[in-house]
Amino acid sequence: MMDVDMPEIDEFLVAMKIREWEVKNRMKQCETYFVTGEYLSEREVKNKNEKIGGSMQGIKFLRKPLGLDEIKDIVDGFKE
Repeated sequence: MMDVDMPEIDEFLVAMKIREWEVKNRMKQCETYFVTGEYLSEREVKNKNEKIGGSMQGIKFLRKPLGLDEIKDIVDGFKE
């Protein structure tokens, strides 16, 4: 889970690097959550990611503000 607007870090590049590492190490693709409050739509986030050549496969979106219950549901989903 990472904020779409982190200072000094390109979150889209981070997501690409995670995917590259997964392929290189033959790991199952993990779910990646982009948390956004800045972008008007999920489409805008997808457009920005696609501009740098990133894949949207396995990426989900959450809009701020996030509630604790929403975060807990995501974390609990990894336990299953």
